[in-house]
Amino acid sequence: AVPFMWDLSADQQMVLGAIMFLSFVMTHFIFSSIQDSSRAVNTRYQMLFDGSPTAVLEEDWSEAVGYIRSEYTGKPGRIKQFLLAYPDVVRRAVAQSKIIRANEAALRLLEVRNAARFLGYRDPGLVTEENMDVFVSALVCLYEGGKTWEYEIETRGRNGEMRWLQNRSVDTSTGVPGTTIIVALADVSH
Repeated sequence: AVPFMWDLSADQQMVLGAIMFLSFVMTHFIFSSIQDSSRAVNTRYQMLFDGSPTAVLEEDWSEAVGYIRSEYTGKPGRIKQFLLAYPDVVRRAVAQSKIIRANEAALRLLEVRNAARFLGYRDPGLVTEENMDVFVSALVCLYEGGKTWEYEIETRGRNGEMRWLQNRSVDTSTGVPGTTIIVALADVSH
């Protein structure tokens, strides 16, 4: 018997035991229902993500934001100037961001041949003088707690042709900022 039940009569112990059992059963039922609903929502989201005709990525920039916070201790309003003055900090931060998932439309648009190699941490060489402002803007937005940003970036396709891609990002993280960023891409070269 449980110590707080020692001073109770047998009838009181039976009633309390029944109440505790019913509480356990109800709690189990409620948690099972929540888990089932969560699975259903996750399945619908996965189907929408994978089947979307729009190129979509899911990215995690939380380590990049943490790195920027560890490197910059100045006034919040001067973070952009700091990042522009120290491009190696930007490259190291971008190298700590990672692509979690990419749908088929994104893989086609980005001309990715090997999806497994595309996913994961980014190559710091991706940050060049030409696109430095783009990555700085994204890092500043996340550093300041922004939830949405967009930009256009010039890229070179596999055939050497230059293209402009429009990037619209939304930070959907519920806990640590930057953990779940949904990115929609579109070719706007025309």
